[in-house]
Amino acid sequence: MHLLEEKGFSVEGLDLSPSMLNIASSRTKGTLYNGNLLDFKIKKQYDVIISMFAVFNHLKSYQEFEQGILHWYKHLNKDGLLIIDLHNGRQSGQKESVNKDYKRIMKWSFNQDTFKEHTEIEYIINNHSYNDTHEFIIYEIDKIKKILDKNNLSYKLYENYSFNNATDTSKNIEIIIKK
Repeated sequence: MHLLEEKGFSVEGLDLSPSMLNIASSRTKGTLYNGNLLDFKIKKQYDVIISMFAVFNHLKSYQEFEQGILHWYKHLNKDGLLIIDLHNGRQSGQKESVNKDYKRIMKWSFNQDTFKEHTEIEYIINNHSYNDTHEFIIYEIDKIKKILDKNNLSYKLYENYSFNNATDTSKNIEIIIKK
């Protein structure tokens, strides 16, 4: 958010986690809200709504995916954009990253039958270990398009933060919906 503010944009944020909102409040001047993207109520319209870092992958079903898109679409001004970043991992693996202040060890497994990814993360900070787990839906492009087409939405699907068309093998998929 602070990067957009540095460019002169007015921003607001939404998160389920009060602790994440607390961190964000130290980094932004924008208004922050605690709530769920599926049913958060606000009487505002926006020029752009951005959902980054696999937020929609945390939803539990394609029905919630559709509900979330339609909910935020209603909050767009005419010609507004809804930008959704999806993680599209379709293989198992692991990686380790080291920063001067911490170490992060990630292990993930992809289930081809359920199209879900289970990720275990260990953070080591000042010799203390913190563990986290995530379960993601990995969305299939054909099913995404079916939902968007059914709702007569104008959209583009790009890959990996480029303007190249997304495919099933894209590491990330960005959905751009224009009202």
